Amino acid sequence: MKLIKIFIIFLFIIVLLLIDLGFVFYQEVNKTELKSFFDGEELEGYSERENIHMQEVKNLVNNLKIVLLVALILLIISLVFLFRYSQKEFWFTLLISSGLTILVVLIFVFMSIINFNWFFTIFHKLFFRSDYWLLNFDSKLIQMFPSKFFFNSGLKWFLYVIADSFIIGVISFFQLRRRFHFLAQKQ
Repeated sequence: MKLIKIFIIFLFIIVLLLIDLGFVFYQEVNKTELKSFFDGEELEGYSERENIHMQEVKNLVNNLKIVLLVALILLIISLVFLFRYSQKEFWFTLLISSGLTILVVLIFVFMSIINFNWFFTIFHKLFFRSDYWLLNFDSKLIQMFPSKFFFNSGLKWFLYVIADSFIIGVISFFQLRRRFHFLAQKQ
C-alpha cells in the first residue's frame, strides 16, 4: 500500500503541474498570433530557426498532453483503489500530495527568483534536443516573448498550482478531521 501512496503522490504532482501549465499556456497563446499555429495552421513571417523551435514547442505540448492523459487515468484508478481500501488513507494521501506539490512549486519559485536565466536554460536543455531555442534578441519570437513574459507566466502557473493544491489540501484536512477526528482537540 505504501508504494501505491507514493505512486499517487508522484502522479498528483505531475497532473496538477501539467493541468495548470496547460491552462496558463493556452491563456497566454490565445493572446498572440501563435494561436492559429497551435490550432494547426502554418507559421508565417518567422525565421527558419523560429519555425523549427515553434515546431519543437508544438511537439512538446502534444507530448505533454499525452503524458497528462496517461497520468490522469493512472491517478484516478489509483485514487479509486485507495478510496475503496481506506478512506482515511485516501484523504491523508491527498493532504500529503497537496503539501508536497506546494513544496515542489516553492522550490521552483525560489530557483527562478534566484537565477531565472539558469532555470530557463535548464528547462530548455531538458525539453529540447536542439539549440533552436537560442534566438537573436531581434527575433520576432524574442520580441513577442521576452524573458519577463516567461518569468511572469511561470509565476502565474506556480500560483495556480499552489492555489489548487491548497484547496485540495484544505478539503482533505477537513475530511480527515470530520470523519476521523484528525488533529482534533481532546476535551
